[in-house]
Amino acid sequence: MNNDMTRPPGVNAENSAAAKDGNALKDAMLETRIKARLITAGGASAMHIEIEATNGVVSLSGSPVDEAHHNKALRITRATKGVREVHDLMHVQTPDSAAK
Repeated sequence: MNNDMTRPPGVNAENSAAAKDGNALKDAMLETRIKARLITAGGASAMHIEIEATNGVVSLSGSPVDEAHHNKALRITRATKGVREVHDLMHVQTPDSAAK
């Protein structure tokens, strides 16, 4: 069976791989842009936040130091060009979790 029959006209394996590489590069650039904006706005607290982007859908995880930093991270991420959607997986540090 020829797998090319299942692809849209004009799309071959090489084009498909190039598109995936291009998307991966865009996602990496988006992650870097968000991290830079978070560091600029929040300093060291941004280091507690992990960023993962897939096709413009950004997941934020980690432990911001307080609710204000949590909300700022969400606001900055949503306002960043190229972000289509934000998944909030963060957990604000509590005095108990910060001591561990």
